[in-house]
Amino acid sequence: MNEHSLIILHISRIMKKKGLWFLLVLLPMKLFAQELDRNFFVEKALERNYEIKIQKNKVKDAQIDSKKAKAMYIPKVGLSSAYLYTLNSLSMERDISEYQDGFNHLIENGGEAINGVMDGYQQYLQGAAAKDPNLAAALADPSTQALMGHTQGYFSQVGGELMGSLSGMFPSTLSLALNDQHLWFYDLHADMIIFSGGKIPALSKAAHEKSMALEAMVEKKEIDVIKETLDYYDRLAVVNQSLQVLADSRKRLDKQTEFAQKAVEVGLATSYDLNKIKIAEQEIKAKEIELKGSQSLLYAKLQQLTGIPVEEIRQVQPKLELWWVNIDETNTSARPEIRALDHSVMALEHKHHSEKAEYLPKAKAFAHVMHGGSDLTKIEPFAFVGVGLKWEIFDGTVRKKDIQKSQLELENMQAQKMHAEEMVALDLEKKYMEWQVSTQLVDLQEEKAEDAKEALVIRKRELENGLADTNQLLEAVTDFENARLDKIQTLHRQRVAAASLLEAMGTLDADHLQ
Repeated sequence: MNEHSLIILHISRIMKKKGLWFLLVLLPMKLFAQELDRNFFVEKALERNYEIKIQKNKVKDAQIDSKKAKAMYIPKVGLSSAYLYTLNSLSMERDISEYQDGFNHLIENGGEAINGVMDGYQQYLQGAAAKDPNLAAALADPSTQALMGHTQGYFSQVGGELMGSLSGMFPSTLSLALNDQHLWFYDLHADMIIFSGGKIPALSKAAHEKSMALEAMVEKKEIDVIKETLDYYDRLAVVNQSLQVLADSRKRLDKQTEFAQKAVEVGLATSYDLNKIKIAEQEIKAKEIELKGSQSLLYAKLQQLTGIPVEEIRQVQPKLELWWVNIDETNTSARPEIRALDHSVMALEHKHHSEKAEYLPKAKAFAHVMHGGSDLTKIEPFAFVGVGLKWEIFDGTVRKKDIQKSQLELENMQAQKMHAEEMVALDLEKKYMEWQVSTQLVDLQEEKAEDAKEALVIRKRELENGLADTNQLLEAVTDFENARLDKIQTLHRQRVAAASLLEAMGTLDADHLQ
């Protein structure tokens, strides 16, 4: 709440205590009307304008894109899982008859292998007995020889029976049946980009520069809104002051009517003179009707621009004053169009770098924890980590063409920027000349109005002394009226030229409003 509002609140509290309700109704309207100046209208128009809100949302969208690019470095965690229910057993069968011959050959030679082992063992004992008399005596014992013979016979019998039982057991087909009906698994995984070849930083910077360019275009739209609001506000001043000029002319004609009536009574004027005055009054009335219609339209337009109720706008009494501009404050590089192009060039440069980054390898780290099982099977959790590398060495010249396209886009934007700078310099000269001309015309119109006023005074004296007639006086009244109206219009055009000059200078903002 500003100081003015605090004053209104304080006064209203005092009046409520004193019971002065009728004054309370009138006082705030007058004070509030003093607050509704150009800056207030401009502020409300900027707050209300929907196109500015849309442009600001586009800026936020570009800022989100920049944050999204940076967020690509943040690890991503996910979970994959599945459940499977089998409607019937899973069976597999394979023909292995080609392995039967080898298995049978192994069985046939198995008995001979066992006998060979026993023969080799006896030869080993005989060799050892030749070196050891005690072992030779033990082997020569009849009981030992009987035991060894019995053992050899036993192994030969067992080997023969074993080989015989295995003969024919090798199947011609191999069958496998899975009777599990409930199977499940999950994979908890995380991955993180650790090197993008410079693509991610470049894209993030490009999005940031794009948001800055859009912010500059928001300022351009704000300048357009400021100019439009000022124009309609000043048009309202033109209408109000023009109505005041017509009111002054009506008063002069009323006095002239009284003078003419008295002159008619004494024979110094005729009814023709009175009719001429009435015609002049009707012409003024017609102009007033047109101006009041324009005034109503201006009220509606200002209400649409600012959202201020028409009842409050009617309380405004804007004034037109000469708008002086300090050309030394020129800063064309601050114009939003130029700044938008600067940031657009930077955005395309970063985009071009991101296209070049496609030639470099990409690396990311990853980690997984897997677990699964079924009715009959359980697998323990399995975890692993690693680093992956991807390097697309040749892509059929697609990257090369993308780089060429981004280079062309960059060159086009740079050329557009240089062209805009030249046009801005030319526009500044043009707007400065227009402002100078319009300012000089205001001075000229002021002199013209003063001359017309002096001529009117002379005509009135001449009429009173019988040296001029009513027609000549009415012409002087009309000339003075038109001179004042032309001065108001010229002053309005000077203010429009001043606003355009400030825009060309790059300094049109709320601080420079007059």
